[in-house]
Amino acid sequence: MNKPIVLPIEKIETNTPSIKTFFMKVPLIAQQGIPGQFLMVWTFNDEIPMSLSHINPKKELIGITVKKVGSSTEMMHSMSEGSLVGVRGPYGNGFKIAGSRILVVGGGVGMACLFPLILQLVEAQKYVTVLIGALTKDELLFQKPLQKYTTRETFRLSIATDDGSMGFHGLVTELMDETLQMETFDQIYACGPELMLKTTFNIAESQNIAFQASLERYMKCGIGLCGSCCINEQIVCKDGPIFESNVLRTMHEFGNSKRDPSGRLISITD
Repeated sequence: MNKPIVLPIEKIETNTPSIKTFFMKVPLIAQQGIPGQFLMVWTFNDEIPMSLSHINPKKELIGITVKKVGSSTEMMHSMSEGSLVGVRGPYGNGFKIAGSRILVVGGGVGMACLFPLILQLVEAQKYVTVLIGALTKDELLFQKPLQKYTTRETFRLSIATDDGSMGFHGLVTELMDETLQMETFDQIYACGPELMLKTTFNIAESQNIAFQASLERYMKCGIGLCGSCCINEQIVCKDGPIFESNVLRTMHEFGNSKRDPSGRLISITD
């Protein structure tokens, strides 16, 4: 669906002080969307890419989870139920279900695209360990809805906070390193800040574990035409946003550099 559909927001949930989830009724996307894909969301101010955080074909609902970080996301956070937005998509590839013992590593709002994947893995009865990282306990995303699965023998949830306000005191990558010393996995999925992703990838490589990550870049078109989201030879919106180990190994820009809105290559820390 390359032409935006303008429709009302059905429901808004406040997840953390800086993150909200917006639900819309879009039957076609709810039927076709898969975990890892994204939408281009038009706020009447700008059009921005947003991962599908909820996919409910039975209720024909989709959800996007938005952190307030700039003018477009601030505009979304000011909206109420019934406000209109435009959506087009879904775009990109999705996560590939692989392995039997799964480690999922999410940092901050990166948990948004991982949430429907986790539900799919649980439904497939995989052995799943989920690590959620945030700056503080107040910014932990989707901890509560995932907590209910911890009664299952095949599901484990661990928390890391930078300030030590809940769970492991430190980075989620440090918790990942500690977890891998105690358990074995044959597949790792990750999403979060790119420096975090680079570290999780390096750890996965050192342990020879298959790895899939959702990458983020500045996007304008969402369909591979403008090239603004390229990483080396890869176009994130078209070839990704999910990339596996064999491709990540070829991306020397991964974890090092990105492009600003003008297309200029800058350091990932800028």
